[in-house]
Amino acid sequence: MASKAFALVLLAAATLAMAASTAAAQSSPQDFLDAHNDARRGEGAGLAGVGWNTTLQAFAENHVAGLAAAGCSLAHSPPGSGYGENLFWGGAGKAWAAADAVGDWMKEKAFYVYSSNTCTKGKLLDCGHYTQVVWRSTTSIGCARAVCSSGAVIISCNYFPPGNYPDQRPYYMAQKAFALVLLAAATLAMAASTAAAQSSPQDFLDAHNAARRGEGAGLPDVAYAFAESYVAQLTAATTCSLAHSNSEDLGYGENLYGPAAAGSSAATAAAAVSKWMEEKADYVYSSNTCTRGALLECGHYTQVVWRSTTSIGCASAACSNGGGVIISCNYSPPGNWPDQRPY
Repeated sequence: MASKAFALVLLAAATLAMAASTAAAQSSPQDFLDAHNDARRGEGAGLAGVGWNTTLQAFAENHVAGLAAAGCSLAHSPPGSGYGENLFWGGAGKAWAAADAVGDWMKEKAFYVYSSNTCTKGKLLDCGHYTQVVWRSTTSIGCARAVCSSGAVIISCNYFPPGNYPDQRPYYMAQKAFALVLLAAATLAMAASTAAAQSSPQDFLDAHNAARRGEGAGLPDVAYAFAESYVAQLTAATTCSLAHSNSEDLGYGENLYGPAAAGSSAATAAAAVSKWMEEKADYVYSSNTCTRGALLECGHYTQVVWRSTTSIGCASAACSNGGGVIISCNYSPPGNWPDQRPY
């Protein structure tokens, strides 16, 4: 479904310089991608790169053309597009390029305080270009450059999903992030199967990506990342019961499943993801609510299909007391943020 998000749109003016450059050649889609991804690699915990989107590019091209024709002053695009937007202006005398714009926005890092998630001068305008460039859930950009009749240059970049949501951090520092952790209990089944062989990293990826392909608008497949063994702690306990980990401290989302009968078809990756996907029946997209009023009733489903989640790590283990198999999947970036739809 088309995104309905709104993002704060910000403007930035560049310090003038006179050095000549071949800006047109240095403002290709790859130049904009390189500048953004170089910037993102230096921030956060495992911040993913962004890709190029021609729809965003066309939107940016249309906007900078209009600004250049209307006197070459900065003004944001009309609200309601569902895109984030950074604008840059550079005066005549230098052929400003992609690296200049992104470099100017990244200078605002000096004004951002991660611990309080604020700008030092008190206004998002003072560091919001920086936070949009490095926003954790942004996966696509599209940019454009226009030269005004005066020789000045305007550059616009649009972002999807947009960043700068109130009360959210742009990225996660280790041990500083928060994610809602959810538990699910499985209905036991006793049909025989080779459960271990059906719970490999690829099995978990296939089950998740098959579910995600049926939802939303252009959800990306989840990247391969098998990292979690939290179930070892759960299965070692005498109770063999579900309890969430400290994933909220690490910036992960988490779905738990089980216990399911060891050696049965219920103790597989496909069974766990299928169980979580059953909650789709309890999710109402129009109101972004669960029919029974609690996120616990549909939050596993929304985490599986959450638009900005790009990596998972899953594990399964048999309980030491013979009580069954527990499966855990962790997600990054996490989903289930308040007042946001999964797709």
